[in-house]
Amino acid sequence: MKRRGVTLIELVIAIAIVGLLSMAITRAFVAGIDYETKVSAARERIEARDRIDDRLTNLFHHAYLSPNDAETNTFFIAGSQQDGSIESGNATDVQFTVQGERIQGALLASQDDFETINQIYGPPGGIAEIALSLTAVGDPGTAQGLFIRTQRPADSEPTQGGVESVLDPSITSIEFEFWDGTAWQPTWSTLVGADKRLPAAVRITYSLEGESADQPHVLVVQVPNSDVTADNPAQQTAPGGAQ
Repeated sequence: MKRRGVTLIELVIAIAIVGLLSMAITRAFVAGIDYETKVSAARERIEARDRIDDRLTNLFHHAYLSPNDAETNTFFIAGSQQDGSIESGNATDVQFTVQGERIQGALLASQDDFETINQIYGPPGGIAEIALSLTAVGDPGTAQGLFIRTQRPADSEPTQGGVESVLDPSITSIEFEFWDGTAWQPTWSTLVGADKRLPAAVRITYSLEGESADQPHVLVVQVPNSDVTADNPAQQTAPGGAQ
């Protein structure tokens, strides 16, 4: 019986087929890695937004004003501050008081004594003063993002005091608007004017590093302690609460 070997043409065809298969497998592998990278990056962005949304929601859910208008240690103030004056446009800075906010995990896990914990975190519970801004009150060093300043207990000076840290370093822009029962207001203040009330809701628009500023994330948070409704709107028609 005559045996037939592999011809040169058959060998070339086999090599070409193996080459094409290898190229297809390589492309599929690279595409899979690229897809997984994009999915992972998208998942990280979603998780980052969820963390920010949860933190901001928790803060505004606990916004509080004393029922006694004569007390000055509770307030809700928001505007765009520059050289001490409020500019037009949506608020970029907000200072408000909260009550009943959940205790920080770091405080619960701390092994320090009572006095040290009070010195670092302030007295747990009670009324706390919260400030949110992209501009730090103190020297931020190389830190950037959305800064949060917390003071316990709150006092009648809403612009300073307490401990400042970065709530999230990836936030590159943020604006606040406030529902007065009939419309969204760009500013809010309980310092001036007789109508010292919390907004019914806060609309927060922010962008994260690496994302397009043309498609910011929007979060609307209801303020449970507010008594503002469509039938009983708040009078916030000008910066500073003037009517």
